[in-house]
Amino acid sequence: MTTAEEMAEFATGLSYDELSKDVIEGVKKRLLDSIAIAAGAIGEEPVEILRDTVTELDQNGTTSIWGTAETTSPPLATAV
Repeated sequence: MTTAEEMAEFATGLSYDELSKDVIEGVKKRLLDSIAIAAGAIGEEPVEILRDTVTELDQNGTTSIWGTAETTSPPLATAV
């Protein structure tokens, strides 16, 4: 079994009720932090270069690039 398969199995086998309050609060903080960082990075030069690159690589994509009206493939969208 690959590491990705092990992680997927762990995640799909977990229920919300099994999580401690500390884990839930920690995930909330990290998620909000990640969203804030992503929002703050929109329009910055390195992000724009990456966005231009991924849209060039897949011009027929179906996945929205967060914070834009552009699309690309799902794997490439996760990079931006």
